[in-house]
Amino acid sequence: MPNSNVSLNIKRLRNLKGLSQSDVSKKSGLSRAAYLNIENGKSVPKSSTLLNIARALEVDIQELFYQTKALYSLRFRIGKTHTIKDENTREYDIIKFSHWLAQYSFLENELESKSPYKLAGIKPGNSRQTAEMARKKLKLAEKEPVSDICNLLEESGIKIYLYKSRLKKSFGMSMGEKDGGPVIAVNVSTSVTIERQVFTAAHELGHLILHKDSFQADILEENNREELEADEFSSYFLMPAEGFLCKWVETSGLHWLERVLHVKRIYKVSYRTVLKRLIDIGRADNTVFMKFAAEYKKNFGHDLKNHYEPNALEEPDALLKTDFMAHRLNRLVREAYEKEIITMSKAAEILQIPLIKMREIVDSWGF
Repeated sequence: MPNSNVSLNIKRLRNLKGLSQSDVSKKSGLSRAAYLNIENGKSVPKSSTLLNIARALEVDIQELFYQTKALYSLRFRIGKTHTIKDENTREYDIIKFSHWLAQYSFLENELESKSPYKLAGIKPGNSRQTAEMARKKLKLAEKEPVSDICNLLEESGIKIYLYKSRLKKSFGMSMGEKDGGPVIAVNVSTSVTIERQVFTAAHELGHLILHKDSFQADILEENNREELEADEFSSYFLMPAEGFLCKWVETSGLHWLERVLHVKRIYKVSYRTVLKRLIDIGRADNTVFMKFAAEYKKNFGHDLKNHYEPNALEEPDALLKTDFMAHRLNRLVREAYEKEIITMSKAAEILQIPLIKMREIVDSWGF
């Protein structure tokens, strides 16, 4: 592999960590001059030296070798007010995503198990109509909740990439078919509620269907109209109109606070998504968010502070991590490992977990 790749990754990681060249050289036991030669691509470091640099940067050594592949049909927006650090973080997230995608595609090819994209033929209308068409394509009943969105999308031929990003302004990204997709990527950092993660998956699906022409990797600013359309798609995909009204009527004898919490749990959405639907159908106005927060505090003694998630880090009757998990890549890894196509260390690399954790997973496959 060209040494320039390693040097670029080292420099990028150092900047992301907010470290100076002196910081990394000291932590890795190198003179500043020796470190500069490595970062500038003027010298070829030994494996032991690279391991020390990786430790200094607090990353796995594999991250120093990631190759940059141009992805043209990527949609990854970070807003108008982004900083240089945001751009660097975005670039690094893309590099990790590209590496993950290459590994995923390798497994699909080796196992001859690429899934056809079932939603490719949808001709989009407005957001709500398109959400209804997508549900029909995926054979969801008119009132049926989406019980496992990751599995549903994977079975439809969409790859699901779950990653942790330091970008606070971005919940996910998506990529079209041109570069090996479609792929939906969701930021699963601990600051992002599970409800937001579920909503993001459906939101990015909305972009894939509604905004096929807007998938350009060099665009950083969000299109407000498209974001609102994808939000509406997500709402009606996860919580269909008939299903919502049916549940709202069924629970008419309950306190309205309990009704909101009940419906949100059924459809795996946030309480704000339920409240927004009440506004959309004329049952409430914009003051409902403040009223809900006050009513919740009165009944449960907790202040929601009227925050949009994930800022509050709190979601009433919250979903669990097990409500949002991708499955298909793990199945492919197991099949490839058991057929001796990949080693255990390669399996750990593909799943982006430590080798010791991979051993535990392999041991558990006997159950």
